Amino acid sequence: LLDFVMKKLCGILLNKLQHAAKRVSKDPIHNIHAAKMRQEEDFYKNWLMGKFKAFCKLRNWEMPVVACFDLTDTQLELAQQEDEKKLKAKVKRHYFRTLTNDRLDEYFAEVDKR
Repeated sequence: LLDFVMKKLCGILLNKLQHAAKRVSKDPIHNIHAAKMRQEEDFYKNWLMGKFKAFCKLRNWEMPVVACFDLTDTQLELAQQEDEKKLKAKVKRHYFRTLTNDRLDEYFAEVDKR
């Protein structure tokens, strides 16, 4: 029973990872995971890609293109703008949740001024 459950869970996890990778390669500019990969470039590009390249070389495989790191300058600029928008929206949502009733009125007054 335990063997069956572990195989099933690993299969589901692998399936979810494959779908996430497909979504990153389809839209590397707006995808949340691609944005996170660009933010954590030291881990993904320097450490993990190095391991993956070594594995591909060991197996004599051709290294596939990683879409979120293979952007033109224009696409990279657009992706950075999207990342900043998402970060600002996240900060605003967090700020809104931490407001007390008194500060909430001040916040809405400030928003109305804009």
